[in-house]
Amino acid sequence: KFIGVDSAGLSEQRLALENDYRRAGQRGGELLDMLGSGTASGEALRIRVAARTATVTQLALAGAFGLQAMLRILARWMRLDPEAVLVVPNLDFADDRMASSELVQAMTAKTLGAPWSLRSIHVNMQERGLTDMSYEDELEELGREAPLTQGSSDPDGPEADEPEDDSEDDPNGSDDGESEDPEDEDPKADGE
Repeated sequence: KFIGVDSAGLSEQRLALENDYRRAGQRGGELLDMLGSGTASGEALRIRVAARTATVTQLALAGAFGLQAMLRILARWMRLDPEAVLVVPNLDFADDRMASSELVQAMTAKTLGAPWSLRSIHVNMQERGLTDMSYEDELEELGREAPLTQGSSDPDGPEADEPEDDSEDDPNGSDDGESEDPEDEDPKADGE
C-alpha cells in the first residue's frame, strides 16, 4: 500500500517560504539603502557596513573555505599541488570607488601645495577602483598620448599624414587650380 504525504502542511510550508523571501528582500534592501547614502564618509560607511554585514562576512568566509576545499580536491585529482590553491574572499562590501570630483579635489590640493606626490594620488586611484594600471605603466601610456587641447575630444588629434580637405571652403566644389578672384590672376599673362 502506498503511503503519501498529507497535503495539509504544504500551504504552511509555502507561507513559511514566502516569509523567508520577504525577510531576505527586506534585509537586502536595508543593506543597499545603507550603501547608497552618499553623505557618509568612506571610513564611516566602511564601519557601518562592517557592523551590519557580520553575517554576510561569515557567509563569504564559509563559501571561500568550501570553494578552496573543493578546488584542492580537484588539484589532487589533477596531480597538482593542493596547497598552491588559495581562495581569498572579497570582504569589502562598501562601494567606496573614487568619484571624479574627489580626483579633481586631490589634484587641486596638490596644485595648492599639499605635500602629496602624484604616485600617492595614483595609488589612491588604484585602491579605489579608478585605474588598474601601475604608476609606471600609466606614465608610459601618457607619454604615448598627444596632449588634449581645450574642446578636443580626440586624444590623438588630427592625423599628420592626412592633407587637409579644403573642398568645403570652395562652394562650387571646383579644384581646377583657377582662381575666381580677378585680382589673383597674373597681370603679365594678359600681355600687359
